[in-house]
Amino acid sequence: MILVAACWFAWREWNAAQQFDRALAQLRSEHRVVDNASAEADLRARTHTEGTAAWNRISYRCSNSWTGSLTERLPHLGNAPQLYPLNAESDWDEASQAEEYLTWMAPLIDEIDDASSYPTPVWQPILFDGFSTLLEPLQNSRQIARLLALETEYAIYTSDTKRALRGLRLMKLTADAYDWNNFLVGKLINTALHGMQEQMIRRSLQADMWSLEELVELRSLIAPAEDIQQIWPQLVDSERAMSVEYLADRQRTNGRLAGMSWLSQIPSIRQEYWRMTERWSTLGSEGLAGLVQRSHQMEDDFAAEA
Repeated sequence: MILVAACWFAWREWNAAQQFDRALAQLRSEHRVVDNASAEADLRARTHTEGTAAWNRISYRCSNSWTGSLTERLPHLGNAPQLYPLNAESDWDEASQAEEYLTWMAPLIDEIDDASSYPTPVWQPILFDGFSTLLEPLQNSRQIARLLALETEYAIYTSDTKRALRGLRLMKLTADAYDWNNFLVGKLINTALHGMQEQMIRRSLQADMWSLEELVELRSLIAPAEDIQQIWPQLVDSERAMSVEYLADRQRTNGRLAGMSWLSQIPSIRQEYWRMTERWSTLGSEGLAGLVQRSHQMEDDFAAEA
């Protein structure tokens, strides 16, 4: 009886290992993202390198331009609340400090404007390393957006519509430059960038300063709705790619997850993980409608099967 059970277990694990390898080979044949190398190739294929140096310089300068106590007293950059309502009649004690800071940062904002000549999204060097992949350029993009949000806020406060439109345009440009559509955290950051810009558009309407022609231009700065049916499988592929090399590498013993290495090498566990990600990739197949409900149902299904 013990021998039969051992043989059955061995066959089950062998079969799971074969299925895992076949599934991985199938995705490779479809040129899908499955590991570090294909993730890097995919990012290069969907981005442009013309503006890489310019945006890298912008990111570095912006991330190193905070001036301690001054920026802490300003909205968007520090802890100061945003103006409400946002118009020239609002009391803004730090308006002069905001003007001083933005004057100092004007050359960098001009540099961002110059970068609008480059196609988007823009490639940036990323060291793809599974679970340890750092997305520093995406994280730093929020600093650029915060600077531009302050620029736009001050422009609206002073009823400078031309300057405000420029700030909103550059906020959208920043979001477009880093719209890589890989990794859920990357998409969340990019969604936040677009959200910041759209929030500033809504807040600008409090000022009642736009002409009809400017309102038309303002409308053109709102990003179109994204095709979740197309984007979702890409996001799932990139998330799975962070783990697939770890799951497939029987020799991996380094890193913070080394203690789980023995568990991840059990073929049936790897196969179950793969099955779950395949089901996960179907969540966006019907678009945004019902996405939350489908997510809850899948979560319940996974819990019931555990």
